[in-house]
Amino acid sequence: MSPTTAIRLVTWTNAWLTGHVALDDLVDGVRGDDVAHTFAFPDTLPQSPPATGSSGVGASGTGSMLHRPGGWPDLSDADTDGRAGRQPRAAVAEALPIPLAMGELRRRGATGLHLALPVAGDPLGIAGPPSTTALVVDAGQAAVVGGAGIALVPEVVGRGVQWTAVPASPPTAVASPAEAERAMSEELLAAARELAALDVARWNPGLPGLLADADPGRRAAELPSTLGVRRTGLIARATRLRLALSLALAEDGGARTLAESRRRRELLEPLERAVRRAVVAACAPDAAPA
Repeated sequence: MSPTTAIRLVTWTNAWLTGHVALDDLVDGVRGDDVAHTFAFPDTLPQSPPATGSSGVGASGTGSMLHRPGGWPDLSDADTDGRAGRQPRAAVAEALPIPLAMGELRRRGATGLHLALPVAGDPLGIAGPPSTTALVVDAGQAAVVGGAGIALVPEVVGRGVQWTAVPASPPTAVASPAEAERAMSEELLAAARELAALDVARWNPGLPGLLADADPGRRAAELPSTLGVRRTGLIARATRLRLALSLALAEDGGARTLAESRRRRELLEPLERAVRRAVVAACAPDAAPA
C-alpha cells in the first residue's frame, strides 16, 4: 500500500469539508493512481448524530440518502484473522464509491479527518478502543473522523483500496506543524552525526529508485493546494525520510557488531517517530496553512 494512501484521504476530505475543493477534485485526489477506492460502513457502528440538513435524517438513519438492501452483515458473522484482540473486518454486501462515502461522512457529523500512523508500541493518532488500535497498527495508517466516532482503515483489494469504518475514540491533540518540523530536523541532524561516526552508511541497493518514486515534487502534486507551501513541503520531506528509514531499519546497514547494530537502531527509531509525528501534524485539519 502506498505510504500516502491515508494522507490523500485526510487532506482532500478536509479540503472538501471546508469548501475549498470540488467533489470531483476530491475523488481524483483520493484515488491517485489506484483504480478505485470504496468505503464500508457496517450497521454495527455507533449511531450517527441527528442531521441538520433538510433531509430530516435522524440518529436512526431513517431517510438516509443511502439505500442499503438487506443492511450490512453483523461483525460477529465476519471472518476473523485468528489473532486475539483483533477486530474483524465486516464482510460487506455493498461498498460505497467516494462521492457517496463523503455524503455518509457528512451525515455522521464529520468535522475533520485526522491522520493515524501507528506502529507497535507507538499508536500515533489512534486513541482506542483496543480492538481498533490493533487493527490500525496492523494497517499502518488510517483516518480518524472527528465528530463521527469512527476511523477509516484501508486495505488493498486488487488494484484498489477498500476502507472499512470501525468505532474509534476522539483524536488526540498533536503538535503544530512548525514544532513537529523542528523536532524532526533536530533528530535528523543528531542521527546523521552519530551514524557517520559509526561508519554504517551501507544502503539497500534499491534505495535510489525507491527514493526517486518518493520525489517530493510528485507527492506535492497529489495533495490539495489549500495545505499551503510549508505543510505540503513538510509532508513530502517526511514521506521521503520515512521510506528511507523503513529500509534502514530493516537491514544491518554495515554494522560490524551486535552493539553497533543496536546503537544504530537506537538512533534511527527516535527519528522515525519524529518523522511520523511531522506528517500527522502537517495533515491535521486545524493546522494553519503556511
